[in-house]
Order: sequence, then C-alpha cells, then structure tokens
Amino acid sequence: MNRYRRIRTIHRMDTGEREALLKRIDAITELPLLLLAFVMIPLLLGPLLWTLSPVEDAIFNTLDGFIWAIFAADLIVKLLISPNRLNYLRRHWLETLTVLVPFIRPLRIVRLLLFGSRAFLGARRLVNVDFLLVYGIGMVIISATVVTAVEQGQNSIESFPDALWWAVVTVTTVGYGDMTPVTITGRAVATVLMFVGIGLFGGLTANLASAIVRSRDSVEEKVDDIAEDLRLLRDQVTAGQQMVAARQEPASPSPSMMPTVPGQTEHHRRFSLHGASNIIREQLGRILPWNKPSKEQISIEAKPRGENMPDIQTFREAWGKFATGVSIVTTVRADGEVHGMTANGINSVSLDPLLVLVCAGHSTTSYPMIKEARRFAINILSEDQRAVAEYYARPTDQKTGELDANFSRTERGAAVLDGSLARMDCRVVTEHIAGDHTIFIGEVEEIEVGSGRPLLYFEGRFNELGGS
Repeated sequence: MNRYRRIRTIHRMDTGEREALLKRIDAITELPLLLLAFVMIPLLLGPLLWTLSPVEDAIFNTLDGFIWAIFAADLIVKLLISPNRLNYLRRHWLETLTVLVPFIRPLRIVRLLLFGSRAFLGARRLVNVDFLLVYGIGMVIISATVVTAVEQGQNSIESFPDALWWAVVTVTTVGYGDMTPVTITGRAVATVLMFVGIGLFGGLTANLASAIVRSRDSVEEKVDDIAEDLRLLRDQVTAGQQMVAARQEPASPSPSMMPTVPGQTEHHRRFSLHGASNIIREQLGRILPWNKPSKEQISIEAKPRGENMPDIQTFREAWGKFATGVSIVTTVRADGEVHGMTANGINSVSLDPLLVLVCAGHSTTSYPMIKEARRFAINILSEDQRAVAEYYARPTDQKTGELDANFSRTERGAAVLDGSLARMDCRVVTEHIAGDHTIFIGEVEEIEVGSGRPLLYFEGRFNELGGS
C-alpha cells in the first residue's frame, strides 16, 4: 500500500517537480554508479583472461547479476519519474543498453565495452577532485585485472586480490616491494600506473593548495577593500569638516552665532560614525559567513509609496522603451549542474581593472547561487539563440523539454554558452544590496568574442536587428 501511494504521488507531480527530483537523484547516484561501472570491468574481463575455479566463477556471476540489478533498478526508477520516458531513453542510450544487453556469454565483450564506456565517459563529466579520485580508482582496477592475467603462474602475483593490493601500493607510490611483476606486460602496466600515481597525487595536492591560496587571497582582498573604504570615509569626513568650518565663519563675527557650532559639529560626527559603521558592517559581512546582510546596508532609505508615485507597471513600460541586448548569466553549482537566467540588467563598470555588473532579484533562483559560488559567466546572445533566451526566462519549475544549447567549461570551471557573441567568465569581487535586487560586481578573468548579429529586447519582446 505504501509503495502504491508513492507511485501515485509521483504521478501527481507536475513536469518541473519531476525534473527537479530526477536531477537530485542523478546527483546522488552518479558517483556510486560510476564506481560500480569500474568494478564491472574485472567481473566481465576476468573470466576471459583468468582460469577460474567453479566457486570463483559462481562468485563472479553472482556479483555480475547483483551489480546489474542495481543499474536496472536505477533505470526503472528514473523512467518512472521522468516526464518524457522516450526522450529520457534517447538521451541516456548508453545506460539503457548496459541494462538491456543480456547475460549470454558470447555478449560478454559487448557488455564489457558498454560498462567501460559508461565508466570513462561518466568520469569525464566530473571535475577536479571527483574526476581524479574516480579516474585513479578505475586505473587501479583495470591494472589489477590485466596484471592478474599476465602474472599468473610466475610465482609473483597469483590472484586478483594480490594484484589489487600491488596496484594500490604502486599508484600511491609507496612501493613495499613485497610483490613485483616479472613479465614485460606486467612491468609496462606498472610503469603506466606509476605515472598515473604521480599525476593523481600531484593533482590532488594542486587542488588543495589552490583552495588554500584562493581563501587567503579572498581574505586579503576583503581587507584591502575595508582599508580603501576607510580611506574614502576619512576623505569624506575631512571634506565635511572643512564645509562645516566654512559655514561657521560669518561675514562679521557675532557672539550670537557661537552656540550653533557645537550642534553642527556633533550632527556631522553622528552622520560620519553612522556611515563608518555601515561600511565596516558591510565589509565584515563578506568575511564572516554568519553575519547576514541587513537592511541597514541599503544606502537609499525606502519611503512609503504615495498616491502620486508611479506604479510598478508604468516603471516597467518606461524601461521597456530602452532597447537592450540579451544575455544568459550562468552559474555552476557545487554538484556541477549549470543554472542560467536570461538578463539584460548587465553593464560594464571599469576598464582598469575589468569590472562588470549583474543585477539579480532576491526572489530569483540565481541570486543565492551567485552569492554562494562567487562566480558567474555572461553570455551575450546572437539572434539565432532566441529559443535559449526564452527557455531561461521561464520560472525554474517551467524549464522543461529539450534545449538546443551546449555549454563549455572555462579554465576556472565556469559554464559558457557555445555560439554566443561574447562570453565572459567573472569572479565576484563585491556586492551591493539595492532594494529587492543585489548588484554583483565581477572582475572579468576570461573573455571569448565571436561574431554574428545580436538578439535584442524591446517592449517586453525579443527582436532582431533590422537592416543588412
């Protein structure tokens, strides 16, 4: 009965909810399934290369069936959740074939190729540490499989567990020397595995060092920002004091004006201290993650809307007369998922350094993602990318169906849209709260410029540039 209720609950979900649930399940199962795909390689290759006893053959077949059942269950669950099952099967054809190819022994090579392709293609989708770990584990398993086949009968490495132990010791560059390959093939595999180990741990060390350096640089930049803001505040206080002093000097000295001086000075001091506290609070809020931005950081005081004030619709209509280009602002989540929003609230800010700004509403999905990732990419669209702009202009729960768009990764990991007129990878250096939006100012660290005609936005509609 409980299972029936769960199935009915899934059927009551709309398309957006199903796709969101599917993405969450994919994020959870991707890494375990990749590791299991690597484990399937010796299970399928071993019986072709080794001499197995009846007991070992039964164990291999049992493990093969058990892991296959996990893949089959994963595919069935995702098909039940997917809003378009035929589409899902087309997009995940490799996963489908790994489940549909039967256990007939002559097809063992086909199944080996399918699981091997899934393992390596899946590992390529990962980035940084995840990729290095999965790649290293895969190389250990494959090396142990090959060495077991070529070293049997050489009185050195007699079984797969021995080969697995030897591969782990070799790839970690420990090298106990308790087991060594003696055949030419075995030594060739050992040489490759040594270089893999050096690259693997070199990459892990580089990623750790890079994370430490980025953290230190971020703190130093924030401290520099505080110092610069304090210098500006000091200049403003000095200028204000000079202005107050000038107002206090009458054309002909009069004792009656003297009492006004302390009041004016105290008022100026109160204003300056209040401004200083706002600046310091804002800068500390960037360094201390538990110090949440407050409304006191807003430099413009919000006033109640009067009867004669313009309404929001008129405001939008007025700005609709301002023709702009169209961009997609992309962010990459921690799990590697690319998120985008259609935006024309972008602008260049500075040439030295190269700074741009992006405005994100506090109610949008992009706002917390940019705030957390501290990085975004601006993709200026061409006129043939109108469908992309319309897709990312929808609310998150309505972004359904196929999208003809490909994203590439920059050296720093940002997602940029292929075919766009210009792509800029930006690092957030500061942010300012302005009403119900936050202005993110980013330093441009990478630029690619293409060619073509721009997509325009005018009076609430997408348009193309007229003329030839």
